[in-house]
Amino acid sequence: MDRANGLVAMIEDQINGAVDEDGHVQLVEKVENRDGTVRSGPSPLVTLHQKERQQLVTAARAAIDAGFQAAWDSAVRERQDKIFDLVESVVRGLGHDPGSPEVVAVVTRALAEFAVTTSARSELLAVPADDEDGVSW
Repeated sequence: MDRANGLVAMIEDQINGAVDEDGHVQLVEKVENRDGTVRSGPSPLVTLHQKERQQLVTAARAAIDAGFQAAWDSAVRERQDKIFDLVESVVRGLGHDPGSPEVVAVVTRALAEFAVTTSARSELLAVPADDEDGVSW
């Protein structure tokens, strides 16, 4: 993104340096056709500036989206950890082994039912893969 930003700034400097005899920045280029008519359009620098600026916007949007997604994923993992810590504490408090197949089956089923009834996006309650902590839910 720094490269795109630097290129846009360099092109802007070039555009600001392209002035006519009256000192006005030339944003329009006039070209004489073979038949003697004159057509005008944006100067090549302005066209290049627009294209590079769009690439900068695209890169910035991608960076923002990636940062948001990383923050969202982190929040989801944090919430999952808290939920599973709570469930494990309750299971242990009732005198059960959180790793026993019966407990894992009941907890998994209960969380799946809860996730289905609360939201179409149930990322917060999705059962994560075994993280090798001895508890496989």
